[in-house]
Amino acid sequence: METIKKIGFFLAEPRQIDYYKNILKNIPKNLRLIIINDFEYSKDTKDYKKIEQFCIENNYEFISSKTLVKNNQKILIVIGTGNKSYHNEKLPFVKIIINYFKFIFAKTFGVAIQKTKLNFFFFKIIKKNLTFGGTKAKLVLTEEVPPEAILGHKKILFPRGMDIYYNHPGPMRKKYFDYFFSISKFDDDYIKKNTTKKSYIIGYPRYDKLTKKILDEDLLVQLDKTKKNILWITSDLIENENKNKNITLWLESVTQLTKNYNVIFRPHPNTVKINKNLIEKIQETNLIVDLTADRDLKILYDNSYLVIADYGGPIFSALYCKKNVLLFNVQSNLKKSFKFDLKMRDHLYNLDIEKVGKNQLNNILDNLENFSKIKTKSLISRKKIFPNNDLKLEFNEIINNIFKYENKY
Repeated sequence: METIKKIGFFLAEPRQIDYYKNILKNIPKNLRLIIINDFEYSKDTKDYKKIEQFCIENNYEFISSKTLVKNNQKILIVIGTGNKSYHNEKLPFVKIIINYFKFIFAKTFGVAIQKTKLNFFFFKIIKKNLTFGGTKAKLVLTEEVPPEAILGHKKILFPRGMDIYYNHPGPMRKKYFDYFFSISKFDDDYIKKNTTKKSYIIGYPRYDKLTKKILDEDLLVQLDKTKKNILWITSDLIENENKNKNITLWLESVTQLTKNYNVIFRPHPNTVKINKNLIEKIQETNLIVDLTADRDLKILYDNSYLVIADYGGPIFSALYCKKNVLLFNVQSNLKKSFKFDLKMRDHLYNLDIEKVGKNQLNNILDNLENFSKIKTKSLISRKKIFPNNDLKLEFNEIINNIFKYENKY
């Protein structure tokens, strides 16, 4: 297999352009290579063409992922987020046998434990329910392989955000990636706890350098210049029973805010793809709906008086950009220890829909004492999560050092 001596950036989807565009321009031209994801998108699709156009406009060399596979080539260093998988690998024989026994146990004893509700008893005593999935158990004979492992000789995990799980970086990424980049000491500590591989704190490169501070024209023309801007940015909830409740439960209350504020609504890309009817309904309100996939989010944050979020990465992005943050809650069965964004309820000003009347949201934001609480909690959280830049390293310096080291062999 041929190894191409370059630094490859695997762009899995158009919104990842925003992740890398501040650092791509500083990578030497002879080393820089964009890998466009045609495992998921064919070359005639809008998503593929958007990434391709970005490369052409900036004179970046690019190649498709399938072309590399077809040519039996790998890139020396591949950087990616590790959040996709299109390939599977058969598990070792011993692991398959263990999984068979677990599956049989789950479907017999596990189901019995579930039906008799002994799982709650066991969990209280030993912190495990002993059902091994019970009725929902699945027989797993293969494991997922991230595309970066197919395309690269050495793989570097690039952080998407700080809405991390308790086992970050997770089994698949832990196995297949060789280096890990983190945003702050908080997520870096998770990596150091769960793997012995090298990790480096790089902050949020996408938010660190900004030449443009004015909103894009398509948004600017919709603003009332006499009003302050609020950014309502929603996540894709991981519990299926709660999908879009972070929008539907709060839509009426947020719409009331448009009397006094410009409210820019930025839905998660998955919401845009899956629930077009909901997006169309919101477009009929006075909210300014932003559906531009590759928008520079730093500009949105910088031009907002307040950021309203719920779960996911936007909470931490807003704090990093020194914004005041208000959280909307959705009733969840997940424990706070499961994800870092769930824990933020203990630190940031947050609201439950049951306790908020139709016009109460306006009253909360217009009340100086309440807004002062939002401001103070945001400031304290920011200082705790991003205490200083002493530990943060320059991305380009790290990547060049890794490349030089790996290029020796």
